[in-house]
Amino acid sequence: MKEQVINFMKRPMPSGLPSQTTRAMLGLEDNKVVPILRDPARTSEESEAVFYFPGCGSERLFSQVGLATLAMLYETGAQTVLPPGYLCCGYPQSSGGDDVKGKRISTDNQVLFHRVANTLNYLDIKTVIVSCGTCMDQLLKYQFEAIFPGCRLLDIHEYLMEKGVKTEGVEGKHYLYHDPCHTPMKQHNPVKVAATLMGQEVRLSDR
Repeated sequence: MKEQVINFMKRPMPSGLPSQTTRAMLGLEDNKVVPILRDPARTSEESEAVFYFPGCGSERLFSQVGLATLAMLYETGAQTVLPPGYLCCGYPQSSGGDDVKGKRISTDNQVLFHRVANTLNYLDIKTVIVSCGTCMDQLLKYQFEAIFPGCRLLDIHEYLMEKGVKTEGVEGKHYLYHDPCHTPMKQHNPVKVAATLMGQEVRLSDR
């Protein structure tokens, strides 16, 4: 315990984190409800439906990431389905050595997602969106093609690139791009995705 306390003091949690989770800000904390977010002015029953798995990091810790992801999906005219209640993908448990608990969480989630898919089969979900690299690593083991037949697993940035979203005429500081160890971008080249979204050349930093 003493070692853990000292370690935590050496590396404290980041400051300035949001005081509320994504769900709390949106009033969607009821775990008996499957939220579907859409812009009525841009969507119809035929509009594309996506399933977004925020995970712990994008929903609880850095909730502004989950909120931004939902906002961008809303802007593209997608119908965004969220899982009911807060869910962890199981990666932290497995990577921490508790493989039994990690597998149990993963299995429970897959059962829940099958129920969601059966309930919302009229939406014909073909894309599962993540905004976290470690969630992507874990969700690749979820056999989503058996849950939402014919679906693919995409990072939000890959999805936005496919939808033609990009910034234009941005001035001021420019940054290097670092591709993380757990890169969530598996379908497209990450540097190409970043460059397309930024509307300019993006240089890769390996250090």
